[in-house]
Amino acid sequence: MIVDPESWKRLGRVIRSERQRQGLSREQLAARSGASPKSIQTAEDGRVPRGRWPYTLDAIERGLGWDSGSVQEILAGGRPRPTADPANVESRVAEAAPVKEVVAKLSEAFDIGQWASDLGADPKARADYEEAARRMIETVSLDEIKRRYPGLISHVRIEKDGSVTDLSSPEPE
Repeated sequence: MIVDPESWKRLGRVIRSERQRQGLSREQLAARSGASPKSIQTAEDGRVPRGRWPYTLDAIERGLGWDSGSVQEILAGGRPRPTADPANVESRVAEAAPVKEVVAKLSEAFDIGQWASDLGADPKARADYEEAARRMIETVSLDEIKRRYPGLISHVRIEKDGSVTDLSSPEPE
């Protein structure tokens, strides 16, 4: 993953510029892409992600109508590639809807810990809460996920820490 802060700032500027060019608010792009408005703001702020590739960048890419791999192109100094078939934007966004629901629910669990911490909760209590959330995620039945979200398993991998890896996008170099 590219960790150069200037590359991420550039990506943030390009995302914000394209969102504004399309006349979209963060909330509208969130509805279109499946990424939360907070994730869009984080991307637009050009923050370098910690750890693994953020799934939300792929969702933002789809929501802006860019071809898969455009975010990586921008990070490498290139330009986004519009999707060849504008009608394909809606189908790519619709395909991501179950993923959006799973990601939102997992993110909410960890956001509660952050919220409580911001309000002065004991750091150990937050760590205990997040550990309990991780254990809960570990107990989720893969069969139940397949039943509720057909096709999802072929697109994402849910990690024990609650992060979601989009398997339909190539790993960035």
